Amino acid sequence: MPSTAPLPLQLAPPLASESVNAISPSQHQPASAVEVQTNGATAAEIGPVTALIDPALGGSISSADGLFSLQIPAAAYSDMLSLSLIAAGPSTAAANLQINGEFYALQVLDSAGNLVTDFAQPLVLVIVPPPGVDSSTITVAVLDPTSGVLAPQKLQLIPDGTLSVDLSSIAAPAYVQLPSADTITADAAAVESSP
Repeated sequence: MPSTAPLPLQLAPPLASESVNAISPSQHQPASAVEVQTNGATAAEIGPVTALIDPALGGSISSADGLFSLQIPAAAYSDMLSLSLIAAGPSTAAANLQINGEFYALQVLDSAGNLVTDFAQPLVLVIVPPPGVDSSTITVAVLDPTSGVLAPQKLQLIPDGTLSVDLSSIAAPAYVQLPSADTITADAAAVESSP
């Protein structure tokens, strides 16, 4: 049975952003086609990836390490969205996504700079399993905006070998106290066995 005890959290300050890139359908590429060259730098050393999403067009943002992308469908929100995504250390930075043991901070703001946590259309998180990694071992947890719990998600295997999960809401990045490895394993097993 999944652990329902909320993890202590503290909201993080807004993420720093150096540039905003507009996304249009012609620029969108599936996550499997994204090539990331880091020259040995880690995603955290590269800095945030940013995107400006037009509500009429939708778009996507990909992690600097190439592990995943987040697809935002048209009409997911009624206003322009500014997204910032960065790798985060669990003890040194705020996070709201955990993918295969790696932590990330995703911040979504509207045109007035207000935090956006709920969406009219679900966002689609698409994960590209690293070479040599069995897709059945990939885990995803998302910080729930209501409970403050880093909640495991059930992944869908896509025919192209990627994995996906729909997200109708996501909490602001927060500093969380991590559950034990036993709790994470038990929660992931409970999600896998759910219908």
